[in-house]
Formats: sequence, C-alpha cells, structure tokens
Amino acid sequence: MTAKTSNCIWKYKGDLVGKINKVSDKAADVIPGSSLIIICSPSHVSLDILKQIEAFVEPNAKIGCIYGGGCFDL
Repeated sequence: MTAKTSNCIWKYKGDLVGKINKVSDKAADVIPGSSLIIICSPSHVSLDILKQIEAFVEPNAKIGCIYGGGCFDL
C-alpha cells in the first residue's frame, strides 16, 4: 500500500509505504500479536469494535482511530 504525499503537508517525507499482513472480519484472526491497531470506521461503531477486540489486544499494543463520519467529503 502506498500513500502518495506529493500534494499534502507530508510531501517532505516522500511516499509512505506499508504492507497489509492480514484481513478478516474476526478479531481473533487479526488482533493477537499486533503491536499497532488502527480502527477506521464511522465513529458510532468504535465502542463496539473496541469491545470485540478487547480480549485479543496484547498488553503493550497501541490502538488508534481514524474518525469516519459515515459520509463522503468532496
């Protein structure tokens, strides 16, 4: 996955490149062993997601959230 930065304030960092290791709709498949968890969802379901993953989060894992308003911004 590549995030292009040429037209934003992070352009000095160059393109940001990462790898998606796993995809699943089951927390037990993707959360154990994760050191960084980023929740991208509409804000009204964030608490439900946290409850679903709670049992699988490692003690030192970091959890972040990218707010989603559930709409499309132009």
